[in-house]
Amino acid sequence: MVNSKENETRPRNRRQNTPREKWSERVIQISRVTKVCKGGKKLSFRAVVVIGNENGQVGLGVGKADDVVMAITKAITCTTFNY
Repeated sequence: MVNSKENETRPRNRRQNTPREKWSERVIQISRVTKVCKGGKKLSFRAVVVIGNENGQVGLGVGKADDVVMAITKAITCTTFNY
C-alpha cells in the first residue's frame, strides 16, 4: 500500500516542477479570417504560437479572437496544456 503523505509531496505532473520563467514564446503566424454572415462579413484573427524551454520540450497552441492581442493570449494559454 502506498503512503498517502508520499503522494502529497510528489508533484502531480512535470509542469509543476519546472518554473515558468525559463519558457520562451514565439509567434509563428497571424492570419486574418473572415466569415460571411447574414449581416455581412465578420472579421477575426487566428494566431499560432510555440513555447519551448530550449531543452527539448515544445508546446504548440492556436487561438482565435476578434482582436490580435486576444488571439495571441488565447494561443499562449493553449500552449501551456500541450507541452
